[in-house]
Amino acid sequence: VLAHERGPADIGFISHFQHQLQQFEALLTRLPENRRAEFAPRVAQAYVSVAACRLHVLKSLSLRAKGVAPGADTSIDKLLMTRVEQELGALSMDVAGSAPLLGSDPETVYRYLRSRAASIYGGTEQIQHSIVAQRLLGMQRA
Repeated sequence: VLAHERGPADIGFISHFQHQLQQFEALLTRLPENRRAEFAPRVAQAYVSVAACRLHVLKSLSLRAKGVAPGADTSIDKLLMTRVEQELGALSMDVAGSAPLLGSDPETVYRYLRSRAASIYGGTEQIQHSIVAQRLLGMQRA
């Protein structure tokens, strides 16, 4: 059950992330040039992170389609998903400026705070790293 819970494919996050990227791209076009230049590299990095997560999810789904049950490799999906969610949450707060903190943008505050929780639900990052180290890389428990 936990292996299914950890996978971004199982909870529809990839399309959610791609939608957020489209929102950032639209927002960038409305920003003044100096602010656009400030955030463009971070949006580009977010595109790369989402693409990496998406590709790993597609690999996981391909294995499932072949009858391979989810296993320890779902921890990699979870780690990638957490990274993307936190990257997008921080970017949301930074692009919005002070508006979320002044109460005029509660959705951005919610998105940011939820992204922080992503490193805990479904197993903490430390647990995911341990699973990858022990079960996928064959390392001994410390």
